[in-house]
Amino acid sequence: MVIQKSKKKRYAVLPAAGIFGKAMQSAVFRDGHGKSLVHIAAHQLQTFDGFATANTVVAGAGMAATEIADAISEADFEVISQRFADGPAMVRMTDAAKLALAASNPGFRIVAITRYNLPGFKRAKKGQPAALPSAVTAADANGVVFVADAKQHFLGGANFGNHQNGRDVIVGLIDNGVDNTHPALVDAVALLRCYIPGVNENAGGPVNWGPLNNDRAGHGTHVAGIIAARPGHNGPAGIAPEAHIISYRVFPDDATGVKGAENLPIIDSIRAAIEDQCHIINLSLEGPSLKDDGVRTAIADAWNQGVVCIAAAGNGFGAPVSYPAQLPPCVAVSAIGRDGAFPNFPELQQYVSNQRSTVDPAVFLASFSNFGPRVQFTAPGHGVVSTFPGGEWWFNSGTSMAAPFVAGVLALLLSGNNNVLNMVGNAERSTAMLHMLIARAKRLNLPQVAHEGYGLPA
Repeated sequence: MVIQKSKKKRYAVLPAAGIFGKAMQSAVFRDGHGKSLVHIAAHQLQTFDGFATANTVVAGAGMAATEIADAISEADFEVISQRFADGPAMVRMTDAAKLALAASNPGFRIVAITRYNLPGFKRAKKGQPAALPSAVTAADANGVVFVADAKQHFLGGANFGNHQNGRDVIVGLIDNGVDNTHPALVDAVALLRCYIPGVNENAGGPVNWGPLNNDRAGHGTHVAGIIAARPGHNGPAGIAPEAHIISYRVFPDDATGVKGAENLPIIDSIRAAIEDQCHIINLSLEGPSLKDDGVRTAIADAWNQGVVCIAAAGNGFGAPVSYPAQLPPCVAVSAIGRDGAFPNFPELQQYVSNQRSTVDPAVFLASFSNFGPRVQFTAPGHGVVSTFPGGEWWFNSGTSMAAPFVAGVLALLLSGNNNVLNMVGNAERSTAMLHMLIARAKRLNLPQVAHEGYGLPA
């Protein structure tokens, strides 16, 4: 049988489990003699054609392992990126090279490259409008910033006890970059990182999506301010104004418009956040409807090392909770708003729903919010005022704004509890952190439990 040559496709190659693995400890998939893994794979298949593993993998192709070995060459296998010597890599390879790699290295997982987007950027269902970020300036004609938003309302009535304003807590922000020159963020942003293949590792500032998409390019900066904006800069302080942010930019530049983030940079960013000793990771993004094995195991690894991932439920107008928030280790957050906590702007008014709280009828589930059994908390996500690139303050709406509210509250609680903060980084610490949020949660009695989970942690 002759194997037809196919175009090279990109795959994420991962260890057998998680995002750390001895099986991956080769410098860009090459042995000590400079031979690539595909070369080694070909040799193994030629020599060990009778091995059950190889035969199992290639059986579906209807050919012998030796036939695959004869069909591949160095040109069929190209490593695009491997940020960590023992971690995932992005590899471009032909179907034959993929079969050879899988057959000869059963300790690897080979998963498709998938794309993630800002919540709501892609339409949830045919015929439904997309809940794009409704970003608009929060300053009036005199430059006075609106500060009486829903975030401030709920914080104003909360007593968090002996907290330390988020001191000593690090929050990893996996998003589209943060403007660390904003006066309220200069002291809040500890590091800027970027794990997009081919991009400088320190390029964690705001993405460039051209002048028509400045509102979306400011997404990560807005999220950062919700968590940790410092007070005294003409706008509202963040929830944990002494916490520190590490920005991991995963969305690539494209001056012609918005471009999605791929799963490998997200996986690498989660891995980096663990190594950078983050306590919390905020994921205000959403991806494919199918489970992404690489991102799923990265989030599980974070949990098992004491790092809690908090994710936006998605902006699909009542669609099921999106990924990665749907994944069990993630804390999924829906979005609420409150009458009187925003000006009468069309960009904000359009997302007011009649799904009301019986505890406070002024509180509503934002119409764009996804919900379902996986929702664990709800938080202000409608008309939230926060930092924007260029020293500005803007309104933005979305479950993207609700997730960092919960991340900020957790940072606040964690900074006031050294017993949990100083625990060994493992699943027990993650569980303790989640229980801290549950203990703070207050039910709003929205029409369905699936709208709010345990409630509002404030």
